[in-house]
Amino acid sequence: MIPGFASPRQAALHHAATAAGIHGPVIDAVLGRPGEPVTFYKDPNIRNYLANRNEVAVIDFDDLTLAPFGYDLAGLLVTASMTYGRLADRSITRCLRAYRLAVAPQLCSLADLKRYAELHHLLTLRYLGRNGYRHPWPTVRPWPDPFLTELN
Repeated sequence: MIPGFASPRQAALHHAATAAGIHGPVIDAVLGRPGEPVTFYKDPNIRNYLANRNEVAVIDFDDLTLAPFGYDLAGLLVTASMTYGRLADRSITRCLRAYRLAVAPQLCSLADLKRYAELHHLLTLRYLGRNGYRHPWPTVRPWPDPFLTELN
């Protein structure tokens, strides 16, 4: 049986959220969306792919879980930003458009992408300063902090 997205990550997310000053109910609101369509999820870290022109190979084969459509894209964008710096808004728009055309035409909005990016950031926060993560997400986030927006 393939594990779901929320349960294996819930404790880690709450711990990271508390450390970052984010309230638990905000995390629960994002994780607790029953009936949401899911897809296979593999660690969307930029270091887990090799690219040669138009060919891409996945080189990390740990655990396979399920995640909402768009979480994998959000993870790639967060790890790329935390590694290389802020991505251009145009790049994010193009990535989302390409993802929706190729993978999930009706299943990943910009709002979803933003929520999943924040979750992925919380799970990645502990690696800041290691493994190539040089830029804190709050300094490279291409949109206003959605957790602050939700709390106000």
